[in-house]
Amino acid sequence: MPYLDNTFKTLDYWAEELAIPLYVISDNQQRPFRDNFLCLQQSNTSRLYFIHHRWEQEARAGKKYFEQNHRLLGYSKKVQAIVKRFQQIRLDPKKRSDFIALTKMFRAWNNVYFVTEAVRLEKFEGAKDEKSVSDFRKIAKLRLTMRELAEKTLFPYHERAVATIAAAHNLKAGDLFQYTFTELEHLLHSKEKVDRKIIGLRSRGFAFWRINGVARLVVGQDFVKIKKWVEAKYPTRGVKEFKGKSAHRGLVRGSVQRIVHNSADMRSQIHHFGKGNILVTEMTRPEIMAICHRARAIITDEGGLTCHAAIIARELNKPCIVGTKIATRVLRNGDTVEVNANTGMVKILKKDSPTQHTGQKSGLPK
Repeated sequence: MPYLDNTFKTLDYWAEELAIPLYVISDNQQRPFRDNFLCLQQSNTSRLYFIHHRWEQEARAGKKYFEQNHRLLGYSKKVQAIVKRFQQIRLDPKKRSDFIALTKMFRAWNNVYFVTEAVRLEKFEGAKDEKSVSDFRKIAKLRLTMRELAEKTLFPYHERAVATIAAAHNLKAGDLFQYTFTELEHLLHSKEKVDRKIIGLRSRGFAFWRINGVARLVVGQDFVKIKKWVEAKYPTRGVKEFKGKSAHRGLVRGSVQRIVHNSADMRSQIHHFGKGNILVTEMTRPEIMAICHRARAIITDEGGLTCHAAIIARELNKPCIVGTKIATRVLRNGDTVEVNANTGMVKILKKDSPTQHTGQKSGLPK
């Protein structure tokens, strides 16, 4: 597809999240979504990519930022300021002005949190001197503080605000998630709603991207074509081994058990995680970090040496490989793998058969 080859030059996998509201993705004042990115959203999942060399640009920007004197101290102060600001949140989700204030707080949090995104620290990850390692661990702790802060304050406030606004306009909260930032502003200012047919199309899947400041949103068959084209760039069929970044060294073998954040039964997955299994997940967000002590090793799609998985792996002395990009799409419950966190390699030793007994409780997604 020449059109897509030209549009999405230098496509680089970035992250996968639970569905991000379209009004957040399309808000160009949110630092992660300012420019040169692609979001494919379907089935309650947002898959994000950098395009047009943004990966390299962010990596260079991060290196420049943290090479400056006292930058770690400066970043620490930014985190402390956000923590203090969030601890003082007193918003009424019924008020339009307070929802706008909440949006501004989302921007402030994102602007600070993104500074330590894995790609922005990529050029430091080969450093082994004592000061660099110490700085990495401090940055990682600050990043974890930021995520926990959002989980406890920002996200719950946001959910209540969305539910309140949706009810006030006779909409479902899920419908509101399909509004662009501009459309949400129109709704709040003049009660102008988006046609339900358009919302229905977007809810079945959309691609949103911004290149050189110009945004575009597509649905339907155009979305399907883009999704298939992107998936072809990251093939997973027939993969026998793959590589990530070693976050904590070690070599183990074991049975895979996935925890997938966009599934309805994630709590059940967490509850039934078997001791000694290999934890495979998109990213070890705070809600699943408590079970990491049961895992023999940890493999993630996302992250770098300052991600949550790296922090907990070092604390628990567990082999850990992060940033594989494809682990959750290649591996299934019951697969036997070798995790060589000394080299960053994951090797599939045996694929589990759907009819084969895995020793795991039923109800877990294959």
